[in-house]
Amino acid sequence: MSGEMLTWIWLAVGVVLIVGEAVIPGLVSIFGGFAALFVALLTFLGITTSPVSQALVWMALSVVLVATLRKAARKAFAGDVRTEDIDEARMHYGREVEVVETLSDTQEGRIRYQGSSWKAVSTGPELQPGDKARLVFQDNLTWVVEPLSAAEHDDDPKQLTDGTGQDLLVPDSSQQTEA
Repeated sequence: MSGEMLTWIWLAVGVVLIVGEAVIPGLVSIFGGFAALFVALLTFLGITTSPVSQALVWMALSVVLVATLRKAARKAFAGDVRTEDIDEARMHYGREVEVVETLSDTQEGRIRYQGSSWKAVSTGPELQPGDKARLVFQDNLTWVVEPLSAAEHDDDPKQLTDGTGQDLLVPDSSQQTEA
């Protein structure tokens, strides 16, 4: 194969690998593409003439580029990454709600909270429409509530779990202050 043909092949391989990085991101194929472009230049200049030496240079240069530049490139092209508690329901725990359909620990009913009707189950005895309850935690779209009378008579905050084993501290309503 002629040097000119090999140059065009390495150019094509380089372009395909660099464009392929957009399709399969990971900052690996782009370095293989740059290495292929460099091999095309070496081939054009007549420095590497055999396909075996070109392949060896390409493999070695690809490994070196990935090993040395990938970490720096990932930092340079990193997105805005934030980690935070995304349990949006946590701020609702301990709030008072009204029961609108009979519910118990075995029977799903409905509660009214913030002007909407929600599916709910109770941690204690059966609750009737009109009873007051307190939000304990949310299991998907179903609220778990406790009778308000049980919560009012308990001077200590209850230690509960949110269904994943994580402990929740339900605030005592007498300690909450209005702003």
